[in-house]
Amino acid sequence: MAKYKVGDKVRIVSERPKDFAYTDNMGKYLGKTFIVSMVKWHPLFGNLYSLEGAIIERGACAGSSWVFKESWIFKHRKSNRRIKLM
Repeated sequence: MAKYKVGDKVRIVSERPKDFAYTDNMGKYLGKTFIVSMVKWHPLFGNLYSLEGAIIERGACAGSSWVFKESWIFKHRKSNRRIKLM
C-alpha cells in the first residue's frame, strides 16, 4: 500500500539519493515541495510517485513527469491535509 496519496503535499529529500535511478537532471528538485499527482506500483521499484510540476524538459520523454521512489520523498510537515487536484 502506498504511503502517500494523490493530493498529498510532499517534499523531496535534500541530498541526492545514492541510487542509479535518480538522474542528474532531477537534482534541481532536491529539497522542493510538490503535490502528488499520480501513484503507481512497479514490481522492481515499489511505489512510484509523479509530482505536479516535476516535468522532464529534454529528450525523448520531454513533457512527461519524473517519477520518484517512496524513499526519496517525505510528508511535508506544515500540511497533513490533502489538496484536491483539478
